[in-house]
Amino acid sequence: GAGKALYLVGADSKRYAFPNEATYKTWFGDFIGTKTLTGAQLASLPLGGLVTVRPGTVLVKIESDPKVYAVEPGSTLRWVETEERARLLYGSSWNKQIVDVPVSFWFAYRVGTGLGADMHPTGTLVRTPGSPSVYYIDQGKQRLIQSSAFSVLSFQEQYVRSLAPTIVYQDGPTLTTDASASVRFAQAE
Repeated sequence: GAGKALYLVGADSKRYAFPNEATYKTWFGDFIGTKTLTGAQLASLPLGGLVTVRPGTVLVKIESDPKVYAVEPGSTLRWVETEERARLLYGSSWNKQIVDVPVSFWFAYRVGTGLGADMHPTGTLVRTPGSPSVYYIDQGKQRLIQSSAFSVLSFQEQYVRSLAPTIVYQDGPTLTTDASASVRFAQAE
């Protein structure tokens, strides 16, 4: 809720802070299953770091810079160099899918190379219009997501992008529930 601090408690029993609700929602669409902790309970969990926007979900920017970035695993930023590319990869409403990262949290990201081509960054979910199959983009390959894995990995339908007919990916191995830990918390490094 408003004004409450949001944390993810990791397998290491440390708490990882979400900078804002918009970042939280890229990982978890709602607050079902969240718990309210007392100050003493929170204090007993050492701070492990920050949670960045989930790779492949939304675009991010910082207030002081007009550049818009996609997020890849490892909290790596990839500059989306043109408005045309943003529209091709993220649809006509791409500019409504940007999360402003507070300046004080920007250090949690690493700036990588620009996208440089009309290819989705690793972590993006795509489907061919009219097809029920959803694919996870993994370093330029598309991996079919097993239907059971979609929910286990906490993927959200709202972040599935329509694949433009001009973009074609080679098939990679199917993404199964076995791959869940590495995909879901690829950012907790």
